[in-house]
Amino acid sequence: MNQQPPPLDYERPGGSPPPLPSGFLLFFRLITGSAVSAVIWIWGWNTLVEHETSSVLFTVPAVKVIAAVILIRFTSLQHGADRAFGIGLLLSIGVGFLIFFGSCYAHLR
Repeated sequence: MNQQPPPLDYERPGGSPPPLPSGFLLFFRLITGSAVSAVIWIWGWNTLVEHETSSVLFTVPAVKVIAAVILIRFTSLQHGADRAFGIGLLLSIGVGFLIFFGSCYAHLR
């Protein structure tokens, strides 16, 4: 009669929610995405202007958004690394716009 009742399982159906992004991984992807933007907008400026390639202005953020959505939604790396990479990549779009506008100011002054 001294048997313990089985423990209650309070988890949601389908398992526990995914872990929050790791700060280091998020920061790493933010820096990586920003560095790609810096290379394109700062060092590639003269090439882009000579060839009048305005499509790059839309292509770079679009590729980042598509890659971020894939990383956030459709991959399943351990410990939320995929989500951290995707979120950091999305954040790098804002930094890339700042780099682009700074490059515009520096080159068109």
